[in-house]
Amino acid sequence: MTQLARDNAVSKSTGYDYLHEGIDVLATRSPSLHGALLAAKVAGYRHVNIDGMLVETDRCGTPGPTPGVDLWWSGEQHNHGGNVQVITVPDGWPIWTWQVAAGS
Repeated sequence: MTQLARDNAVSKSTGYDYLHEGIDVLATRSPSLHGALLAAKVAGYRHVNIDGMLVETDRCGTPGPTPGVDLWWSGEQHNHGGNVQVITVPDGWPIWTWQVAAGS
């Protein structure tokens, strides 16, 4: 937040006050999957990398269709979390991310 506030000439507290509005603006300006892949192709990349990770959290939980099973529980990681998928160019720079999905 410190760098984001400094880069936009606002105080840190103002940045926190308008955090969700800022995220909404960034989300509307982000490329679609098709747009990101097309830009990578135009830039001359011969391949892209697809990866994902579980961002662990203790702040979410949603009952699933099976009784006693939580959609945000990852059996593999043995923790609650959100699954984030990313596409990067060969040097690792991210060009597209998908919204957080339930960790299961």
